[in-house]
Amino acid sequence: MNHPEKIRFAALDKSLFFPTLKKRVDQYFEQNHKSRYANKTMVVKTVVLLACTSFLLLRLLQSTLRFGSRCCYGLSWAWAFPESA
Repeated sequence: MNHPEKIRFAALDKSLFFPTLKKRVDQYFEQNHKSRYANKTMVVKTVVLLACTSFLLLRLLQSTLRFGSRCCYGLSWAWAFPESA
């Protein structure tokens, strides 16, 4: 039986892939005048998604464990809007 050569990977410190990738990503954001971090729209989407998800999970919990509706609505409100609870 012939054994093929073992596969060898380039050492991370000798590879130019990641430095090149980082440079190109930075150039993209600079050329398009965009922030590397989330903008207001992304923050709003995240808050809405988390609020809806927690509400739906609590509704599922309510239907499976037969909790009282007031308990689950109160918990969903507290999870969705913790600063107002």
